[in-house]
Amino acid sequence: MHMHDILRRDPEIWRLFTSAEEYNGAFRDGYDRFPHYMSAHRAPFEPRASRYLVEEGYRPEYPSGRLSALKRELETGERVLGHGIR
Repeated sequence: MHMHDILRRDPEIWRLFTSAEEYNGAFRDGYDRFPHYMSAHRAPFEPRASRYLVEEGYRPEYPSGRLSALKRELETGERVLGHGIR
């Protein structure tokens, strides 16, 4: 099963993973950003979505049998250029 399918099982975890409150919120600061102090999720270093995935039995597979991977993305206007692992 794919990671996104597992995360979608729990609506709260899915909203956290997709940062839904940042896109649905009407309040923005002077730089058109969603301010962290308005967030319902006050522990940004707590890996809630990752923990949920592990608890649900998700085991990622990395290329060449590696133990970890890094995904880099560069957002440019409408396009998202990425290099990494799904």
